[in-house]
This record gives sequence, C-alpha cells and structure tokens, in this order.
Amino acid sequence: LWTNRNGRRGQKLEFRHFVANGYANGWIVEPNQLVSNQLFISYQPQRQLNTLIKLSGLALLATLGYLGLPALLKKKKRVTNES
Repeated sequence: LWTNRNGRRGQKLEFRHFVANGYANGWIVEPNQLVSNQLFISYQPQRQLNTLIKLSGLALLATLGYLGLPALLKKKKRVTNES
C-alpha cells in the first residue's frame, strides 16, 4: 500500500518497515541507498481517493449543468419574447 520513490529519477527503493509507537508506520532508511536528499512516500489508496473525488466533482458539475441549462434557456427565451 505504501510506495516510495527517491530523487528525480523516481527509483523505487526497499526500506525496512516497522510499526512506530504501536500504531504509526516507520521505515529505516540507509543513507547509502539514497541517490539524492529527496524521498517521496505515498499511500496508494489516497491517490485513488483523490482521483475519485475529482471525478465526483466533474459528475456533479455535469449534472448541475444538465439540470440548469433548460432553466437558463427558458429564462432567455422568456426575456426575448417579452422584448
């Protein structure tokens, strides 16, 4: 579930995992494994959740547009007929 990447090249590295303080995730990082000082750790399910939230937002906007467009067209038609 957890992935890690090192530096600009995005190398996947293997670190020793342990449970810290009885609940948190921890890794032992050996300095000689690192190519640069940057280390990116991500939780895969969170990335999927973020994508689904964006898709839900787009679906909501599409639904509001679909439901709101006829009302706008009716209003515009009414205004032009009154003129």
